[in-house]
Amino acid sequence: MALLCLHWGSALHAFELPGCGPLEEWAGTLEPGETFALREAVEVTTLLRPEVVVPLTGAPADAWSRQDVAALRRQLNDCRGEVPGDQPARARQLYDAIKALDGARRPLVRMKQERGRIETTVERLLERRADERLPAQLALTQDVFRGEPAAPERYGLRGVPNWIRHVERARPYLTGAEVDALVARLETRRAALAAEAARVAAEREATLAALRAELAAVPEDESGLRRLDELQRSPRLNELPAEAGRAFRGEVQQRRRTVLAAVEAERQRRYAAERARAAEERAARERAARQAAEARAAQERAARAQAERARQQQAQAGRPGRPAGEQAPAAPADGGIAAHLAEVLAGDGPGTLTLVGLTPDTAQGEVLEHLRQRLGYEEMMSPFFTRAWGRGDAFVELRTMGDAVGQLDYTEYFRPALDTAAVAAALTERFGPPDAVESLRGSGRLMTWRRDGQGLQVFATDILHAAVRHQGYTGRISISLWDEAYDRHLAGVNRRCAELRDRPQDQWSMNDGQYFSANCPLMSNAERHAGVQVVE
Repeated sequence: MALLCLHWGSALHAFELPGCGPLEEWAGTLEPGETFALREAVEVTTLLRPEVVVPLTGAPADAWSRQDVAALRRQLNDCRGEVPGDQPARARQLYDAIKALDGARRPLVRMKQERGRIETTVERLLERRADERLPAQLALTQDVFRGEPAAPERYGLRGVPNWIRHVERARPYLTGAEVDALVARLETRRAALAAEAARVAAEREATLAALRAELAAVPEDESGLRRLDELQRSPRLNELPAEAGRAFRGEVQQRRRTVLAAVEAERQRRYAAERARAAEERAARERAARQAAEARAAQERAARAQAERARQQQAQAGRPGRPAGEQAPAAPADGGIAAHLAEVLAGDGPGTLTLVGLTPDTAQGEVLEHLRQRLGYEEMMSPFFTRAWGRGDAFVELRTMGDAVGQLDYTEYFRPALDTAAVAAALTERFGPPDAVESLRGSGRLMTWRRDGQGLQVFATDILHAAVRHQGYTGRISISLWDEAYDRHLAGVNRRCAELRDRPQDQWSMNDGQYFSANCPLMSNAERHAGVQVVE
């Protein structure tokens, strides 16, 4: 610990023990009962006035150590013993000086103790780890050293720090110069803190300016959405004050809404172009099919005519005839399912995917606005969905966790025959082999991918409920997209459900009952899990 230079102790003055002659002269200056203020709180005999003791001992009384005082007392007593017996007045004079010195010993010791304590207190305060309260605490301590009452509210402090009482108690034992030295040390520390705070503020401003420049440069496409995710999770936000960090995240969300709108507009443009191209291709196929049918019909007529002529010729020759056989052409393959899946499920793979332009862990309000305003989905009730938003043959369901959407479920029904093998091939070509594949009744396939914090399940099947098939549908595709936060949410739900099952229901609170009814499967040991809810 560094020492404060408060000009006390023997470092600046060397105490010298005087001889008996000077001591007798000094004792002769005693004014019985008279004292003077060595400090505001230290009253001692006038024998210890600086102008008297400095020439005598080489050091002022407030610089004497306990050993110095003890040595001076022994010297006085020894000198008293050397006085001849016929000179009692001289001996009495030295005895009175000893008594006066004894009376001053206690205040001198108390003064040294208080100065030592305040030295330690100030050193600890100066070495205190910097935080947002320290500058105000230093300023309050300076006020008390100057003799002002402690007013923590002046500096926005809620209470008086405990060391302020030490300062108030020690101040009467200090000289004005000593107080000024302490105040100056505190001021130096305050200035250093202010300089450091200014440096940190400048760095934070530079960091925020750089982040905002990067935010402004984000392109309005899929790569821009990924860049926004990176900015949202940037470790540089930890360098900013909490309020500034929250404000910047709000700017990122606002920019995300703008980019999402641009991405959706581009997706709609591509979708319309793809639909137009598909319509042209479909019309071309239909024309080709009509032309092929007409050609086959002409060929069949020609073949029948030729067969009839051959039969007649054979009949004339007495030989039985044998008509030629025919082979039906194969049905054309449908290659549009891959393009359709790319529109619904955009991205390079788990970790970057969006489902109808949405990602999990998004606020419910933002999701509903996207479904209603941008996609034109309407809220609907049906025997097959508890609550859904749909348009045409497609439906979206939301699995929530608090105020956010944890999982997005997309279901679409198809009237033309659905080739589940083509669905599997298209997704495998885009994302690589799935982490798990489960074959179900009919040609149904349940495929699972888990990568980079996202989970994806796709279920394609031609086995439908009778009521659905009665409406002319022949197949469906169900897609679920979620992230790790939803997995953790469901793990917490399952733990609480298990705890409630283990507890007698008569010990449940009303909240427990409501929670179980809303979140827990009725079957014992059943757990909720992310992904497609397959019902065959």
